[in-house]
Amino acid sequence: MYVTSLFLSICIFMFFTLKKSSKIHFFSKGLTTDNAKMIQSAREFKLHAWPSKMHSERWARNQLREVWVIFLAILIQKFRCKPNERTNIALGLLSHAVSALMIFFITSQFANEIFAFLIAGFYFMSSWSFQVALYLGHVLLANMFFLIAIYFMIVFFKHDVLLALVGSSIAIALSFFSSSASRKYPYMWVATLLLLEVSIYNFKNVRIIQNLFVNPFPTVLLFILFLICLIIKTRITKFIFAFLKIISTTQPSPKYNISRQHERFVFVLFIALAEIIFLSFYLLISKDIRELSYLLSIVLGILSVQIYILMPNIVESVNRYRVFLDIGNWANHFQIYTSKSESIFGRELSVNQIGKISIWFITLQRYLSPVHFYAYLTSCVILFSLIFEKQTLDFLYEGLFVLFVSTVPIIVHKLSNGILVGKALYAQYTGYFYVFIFLIAKFSSEPKLFRIILIMLTLLCILAFMQLLFFLNEALKARSSVGGLISFLKKRNIKSIATYETPFNDSLVKLVEETNLFEIKYINSIKECNVNYMVIPNRSSKSVAMESTSLAASGLDFAADPDLKFLEDSKKLDSVTIYKFPTIGSSKKYIFESEVTGFRFTQLKQYSTVDFERTYGRVIDVLKAKALILKGSN
Repeated sequence: MYVTSLFLSICIFMFFTLKKSSKIHFFSKGLTTDNAKMIQSAREFKLHAWPSKMHSERWARNQLREVWVIFLAILIQKFRCKPNERTNIALGLLSHAVSALMIFFITSQFANEIFAFLIAGFYFMSSWSFQVALYLGHVLLANMFFLIAIYFMIVFFKHDVLLALVGSSIAIALSFFSSSASRKYPYMWVATLLLLEVSIYNFKNVRIIQNLFVNPFPTVLLFILFLICLIIKTRITKFIFAFLKIISTTQPSPKYNISRQHERFVFVLFIALAEIIFLSFYLLISKDIRELSYLLSIVLGILSVQIYILMPNIVESVNRYRVFLDIGNWANHFQIYTSKSESIFGRELSVNQIGKISIWFITLQRYLSPVHFYAYLTSCVILFSLIFEKQTLDFLYEGLFVLFVSTVPIIVHKLSNGILVGKALYAQYTGYFYVFIFLIAKFSSEPKLFRIILIMLTLLCILAFMQLLFFLNEALKARSSVGGLISFLKKRNIKSIATYETPFNDSLVKLVEETNLFEIKYINSIKECNVNYMVIPNRSSKSVAMESTSLAASGLDFAADPDLKFLEDSKKLDSVTIYKFPTIGSSKKYIFESEVTGFRFTQLKQYSTVDFERTYGRVIDVLKAKALILKGSN
């Protein structure tokens, strides 16, 4: 009953959100954005081909996102979804919906289904998740596969079903290849594996990793093998390159030719493979067939997905991953600001600038996930107090381990110096629920606490639902600026408009122009406008829509028209405006999706009310505007 109610509720809300997102367009025209490029690749990709073939076009941007593009291709080619931004959003929302269902199934393994229903509902009603879906949702697919992997892992530990362990390994590999922001999930998967080994819920007393620490002999041998490989590193890498070229069926592209600077990456892969082979051999000769079957099941699941994604040209595919896993360094948007760093930021910044993750992340949570964030902090305080109150070694061990696993994403991000963009840390949202589920599993069965926990979860769901509605009201309007403008012009029967020929229009009127519904005239000033209505775009270089452009790097807002400046300075712009609408830069909910705008907003405090006001688009009455300008000049 509960799972059916959850499923129907999710379907209704998804339908509502998709209907409201019908006016959303790509961020700019043509194949200039990642979203548009992935949709185009999905249209052209042949589902029976190797996934690596989708990288053949120079404009393609599918690296680290192959599984996402495959799912887009299925929606477009098999389910006849239109090749537009709405399909990206639909796949993101669908992924989040499945994730919520997986949270239900995971929680129901440890607690009453009523609690599983409430926790899953609380998980689904996340404004952060919907923000990611509306912006660039591939990490939601990675999150979905991660939760599927965790569910299969729990089934394995509870019932010792080897096929479930294979399924978990396949799912975590699919998670990794779904998103460029997925690299936190393998670490969380391994941490969860250890957590379940030490947990009292491991009914079959299954051990995979723990025995290695109990018996030091294989650990010492693994370390010796590692040292030997380091000594003969050069010979190993030469052999690997020669072998990979032999088994590759096509010639590697010059773009991804392996050179000496790539040897470390390939060598690390070899070390991992060598250690697995050695460990398997050790388990075989020690006749620990059960442990060996566990290890080989994990290797089989992960390796099968890797082969599928990387074939047929392993050399090129492996090196492509080496290059794009380092994208945070060579594609950091701070690089375009180097020449004017001091004038724009008030200080000299490095090309790979990374701000203080604590300030940035807390601010992000305040805007995108306040209910869940504060519920998590409260749960951590409760867990710490219970650890001190119970004073048992088992509870201390489990409680601290749960807290550690729940923070793995932010720890990995900090240690790897990842760039501070919202979607890169989305895995942390799922981390919150480790603590929630742990506390419910431990205490919901106690009669005195059953009703209290039930009431608290119900209140949290209500708060999360209200917060999500407020978020969607703002975020959908900001994301639908192009569609909203088109609807307004149609409603007012306006056939001809004027606007400025400027990069500030790339995310607005240039997209309207693609529809061929209106006659658009480009002018330099309001005075020379000879039509009745004019569209004024976002004028702020601080908008997230502008942050990677040369205009943003100059630090200058739009100021090419003295007539517009007069209307702004004299505070008469509102009086001639017949339609004012937010753009993506108007919402603080999207400001964290660029490392530059997020840094300027959270740590430099460079955004004022005026800056956000300039991000709004407008349709003005030209005759009224001209009359005020003429009156002001006399």
